[in-house]
Amino acid sequence: MLWSTPPPLTAAASELVLGAMESGNVTIEGPNGDEIQLEW
Repeated sequence: MLWSTPPPLTAAASELVLGAMESGNVTIEGPNGDEIQLEW
């Protein structure tokens, strides 16, 4: 699965994806300052 990401976020997004792939979950901060947790 491929995501197109704005250039400034590419490095951070790559770290999130790699970390998430290892752990199976990731928590990110949403645009309103809320936390969004993804699990699989």
